[in-house]
Amino acid sequence: MDKLTWMKTIKNHDDYEYLMHTIGYHAAPTLKGVKVSSLINFTGRNYKAWKKYNHKIKRRLDVEFLVLKEEDKCAVVLFYHEAKLKKIVSENQDFLRQFDYESDCLLMSLNHLSSRFEKACPHEIGIFLGYPAHDVKCFLECNKACLRVGYWKVYHNEPEAVKMFKMFDQAKEDYHQYLSYGYLPSEIITQKLAF
Repeated sequence: MDKLTWMKTIKNHDDYEYLMHTIGYHAAPTLKGVKVSSLINFTGRNYKAWKKYNHKIKRRLDVEFLVLKEEDKCAVVLFYHEAKLKKIVSENQDFLRQFDYESDCLLMSLNHLSSRFEKACPHEIGIFLGYPAHDVKCFLECNKACLRVGYWKVYHNEPEAVKMFKMFDQAKEDYHQYLSYGYLPSEIITQKLAF
């Protein structure tokens, strides 16, 4: 099945499978374990499905999730590996303190991150997404040109960033491959076919 065909097929699925596809594609690197977390913005049909099925999904995923912001038929949700994210938050506590993160406790840090989402997407989200701290800091300073733009703006260690981008892309490609075999998104995710 080519990409255009499976895109049409996904649109014809029920709301649950449509939602699972959105999660499967956008969180593929996290579901596969090559990325600590993924941020997904659910709107329209996906938002309605999210409201209806998020409890069912929680039981079926091997990752945690937290709604960082919800308003006007939109939900911004962070899908994450708890142990890995806890380590990243702890390692970057000095940097996060400038944004009033007072503890390396993951739950407290996630709650504070959520409160900062009330105004806008905070720049330190890059730390929570597992982006290299040096690149997040350079992005905040905005005083030098980046070397590459991909999943984040790269300012240092471009070869390592390119390697990571390729791993993230491969996770999405693996997911698509199973779709092309005719598997439902929920089967791919819950049976860990691509992950």
